[in-house]
Amino acid sequence: MAMYLTGSDNPIEISLASLLANLPELLGAMMKEGSRTLAVIDFPDFRYVQFWAESEMLIGEVISNENIPVEALNAEQEHQLREAGWDEPGDFSPNWSFTITNRAGLGQMIAMMNYAILSILKQGSSPELQSATIKTFKNVGHPGQGMMEARETSRLHVIEEWDLEDDETSDLDGPDR
Repeated sequence: MAMYLTGSDNPIEISLASLLANLPELLGAMMKEGSRTLAVIDFPDFRYVQFWAESEMLIGEVISNENIPVEALNAEQEHQLREAGWDEPGDFSPNWSFTITNRAGLGQMIAMMNYAILSILKQGSSPELQSATIKTFKNVGHPGQGMMEARETSRLHVIEEWDLEDDETSDLDGPDR
């Protein structure tokens, strides 16, 4: 199966139920694709999860409080991510992350991400949190650049100014975070 790429500027709105039902197929297709692909899933409350894949490596990420002027996660949510096996934000990623290096780990990645989305980020817990937008695209970086280096150079380290007085749930712009 070929993976459908929306492009980094062309997100598609989907229901949360559809996202969760199709997450195994999406992640499996990303790993099968072989080349560097990304999927960014934005939720209505400004938070997000994202995936980076290249060859048999897949990195799942959950938003953290790094680089944003609002609290995306409270201390209990951070504790839940830590207890669920997510790696804390740091040099590897400014987000909570989990990496698998072969398709055998795909079930664990899906279970961890479903738990993060539904139980920690509380998506689906109210009528306004029943949808998401998703964008899928390639990020080749510079010629000869490995995936880890491309991830670092393409990340948004400085978020544009948010008008927190008018809207504390502004969307984050850019191809990835």
